[in-house]
Amino acid sequence: MPELQGRAALSRGAAFESAGDLDKAEAAYCEAARSEAVRPLALADRAGLLAAQGAFGKAEELYRESIQSRPTASALNNLAWMYVVYGQKLDEAAALAIRAAKIADDQGLAAACYRTAGLASGLTGDLPNAVLLLRKAADLQLKDGGLDAELGFDLARHLLLTERPEEALEALNQTQPASDPAQAAKLGALRAMAQRRIAQERWSCIASAPDQEGGERR
Repeated sequence: MPELQGRAALSRGAAFESAGDLDKAEAAYCEAARSEAVRPLALADRAGLLAAQGAFGKAEELYRESIQSRPTASALNNLAWMYVVYGQKLDEAAALAIRAAKIADDQGLAAACYRTAGLASGLTGDLPNAVLLLRKAADLQLKDGGLDAELGFDLARHLLLTERPEEALEALNQTQPASDPAQAAKLGALRAMAQRRIAQERWSCIASAPDQEGGERR
């Protein structure tokens, strides 16, 4: 199939997917995959469609075929994100997302890749590395203004898990307001927790400080 027809089929697939007609979307992606020029993109788009429907095995197969043919940051990160969502192959997910970040052609995509890597590391229990990767994502977003609500929440939550409430509160202060009420409520709850932890730490320091005569406060 000529490239022009393949790209037209890709566009139809995206339009059908946006409209919720998933069967027609998959058929269009399959049609697009017959064009060698756009085959990797078509495979990745179909994989994303199947992943959203819970077809983990087939989606993984298509993502891997797409990456083997032409590794793109989006396909690498989407496969990694699928592993995060399903709680599968988390070490590989982190590695894939970091690889994606390094070849991403814009800061927004690179930030999304580092976020995926950070979440994957956090799920393995490697919280220090999770914070490091989420900070890389945050640094990229901060160059364009503030943190989006999802990244701000993820970074602040992992900072709290590593007992760094002041840094968590700073991350929340750099986070843009959430448009979604549920996300806004989650950010508010996290802020309250950070403030409570900070107050507890300060009270603990005051309570354990020696009094003016050199004794311990009781």
